[in-house]
Amino acid sequence: MLMKFLLRISAITIFLLLVIASPAQDFDPGNIPADSWAKVLKEKKGTISALWYDIDPFIYRTNKGNGMAGVEYELMESFVKYLRNKYDVDLALNWVDAKSFENIYPYIANTKKSAVFGWSYYSITEERKKDVKFTPAYMPDVNIIVTDIQQPLYATNEDFIKSLPGKTAYTMHTTMMESDIMTIKNNFYKNLQVNNEYDDYAVMQKISEHQNAFGYVPLSIYVMALQKGIKVKRQVVLPSRREGFAGIYPKASDWDSPVNEYFSSAEFAKLSATVIKKYLGSEVSDLIFKASLPDSLRTAQSDKEMLTLEKEIVSKNLMVADEKVQQQKVIRNLVIAVIVVAIVIMLILYSMYAAKQKYAKLLHQRNDIIVKQKEEIEIMNRKLEMKVMLAEMNPHLVFNSLNAIQYFITLDDKKNALKYLSSFSKHLRFMMENASSLTVTVDKEIKMLQQYLELEQVRFENKFRFSVEPPAQTELLIEIPSMLVHPLVESALYKEVLKIKNGYGFLQVSFKKANVCMLVDIQYNSAESESGILSRETNDSPDSGFKKLMERIELINYGKKAKISIEKKQLEVDQTLVTIKIPVND
Repeated sequence: MLMKFLLRISAITIFLLLVIASPAQDFDPGNIPADSWAKVLKEKKGTISALWYDIDPFIYRTNKGNGMAGVEYELMESFVKYLRNKYDVDLALNWVDAKSFENIYPYIANTKKSAVFGWSYYSITEERKKDVKFTPAYMPDVNIIVTDIQQPLYATNEDFIKSLPGKTAYTMHTTMMESDIMTIKNNFYKNLQVNNEYDDYAVMQKISEHQNAFGYVPLSIYVMALQKGIKVKRQVVLPSRREGFAGIYPKASDWDSPVNEYFSSAEFAKLSATVIKKYLGSEVSDLIFKASLPDSLRTAQSDKEMLTLEKEIVSKNLMVADEKVQQQKVIRNLVIAVIVVAIVIMLILYSMYAAKQKYAKLLHQRNDIIVKQKEEIEIMNRKLEMKVMLAEMNPHLVFNSLNAIQYFITLDDKKNALKYLSSFSKHLRFMMENASSLTVTVDKEIKMLQQYLELEQVRFENKFRFSVEPPAQTELLIEIPSMLVHPLVESALYKEVLKIKNGYGFLQVSFKKANVCMLVDIQYNSAESESGILSRETNDSPDSGFKKLMERIELINYGKKAKISIEKKQLEVDQTLVTIKIPVND
């Protein structure tokens, strides 16, 4: 039965190799450098490339950047170093990640390049030798059957074959493991379900997770899987032994001489033993070499030793795992203690911070109250100052009006005296009613201006004409500062309009709203500058009232973004326009 099984392996292997060697491959590493050995010897320099696929511990990428390590990696690097020293050549090695195990073999088998090597623990077989060349083997190649740990140890091949119904096989595509599985399927149980995984460790992980699962894996990978904690069981039945693991290179390559020279050297023998023990451990390497012995050389004692070594590895792994668990517990307890201490410190710091924030908040609230009270006091002070200034503006008109009444009485002009007195009393009453308010409506401001100008017109015997134009009806109730327009009108009247000698003076005041401002235009005809009693600057003169107005405007503008402004423009030689821009709220 065993002989029949081994014969079947060859047939399945041929079929798989035909699939592998198929040219329908998408992998193309590009124009990678691969100089012939003859060119390297002639030019004393050159480059060779090595395709590889990650499989720990044979060849893999480390955690440090793009670094690489593994048994096959060190052997290939050592091969290049050997040739550099032996033949004094500047030989470079270009590593190319093939991205997949299935990509390497077809490329090596079909490439026309001379110096391209493939590494991913390839099994040496007679069928593969028809497509590619192999380096001498660096370690034995033994495929074993592994199962989930729930299955028993099968004593004979027949016992295992009888248990195949209900089992599921896991393997890796285009490998000798798949070849061995297909041999069992075709010879012993054609209904066997076969599932493919992407690498050996994934195969064993699936087997460990499913009941009645099995698969072929290299013995070395099985032992590494045990060390990684994957729980599978090795069966001693139906092992598959081959010549060994090696690198591959193109059939037409001229690199046979340096390859055979190095891989047959004492330097390689010493290095390979060291590297294998480095990555697999001395116990594992001993187990692999004992398992690779042919059946004729294997004894019950050697099998017992193998099982003992295997148990020692598992026990050692369990001890290491237990140590790691204990270390993790200690670390966890330390971390918990540190976290508790940190939390206590944080709570203390937080309570101190919270208390500090509380006091800071109280202090801030008190400061806000003080600032607010200070602002309110400043506002009250400004209002008082404005009221004082407003009160100082009124006596000037009162004194002038009394003088006018006295003037009419002196002339025995009772009619004008009574008329003036009546108008003055109305104006005085109107001003007293609004004396306590810092603001008045536009309507009231217009009435005060009209009354004032009428009084002055009577006083100066119609020496000037005037008009006051109100804004739109909806804008009459807009609030503006009280007595803001009057001093400017009075200044224009006394300093310009009344000084005109020839003809009558004219003064026009108009109100209109533009956006968020009330615009007051004071237009009048100007006189040439002359000196006289009206131009004197005393406490009762218009100039004095104008200065007080400007001081009052400064108080009103204090702390505000939108400020009152006054602009004077000369329209013609004898025409002047003064525009007051008063910000208002809608």
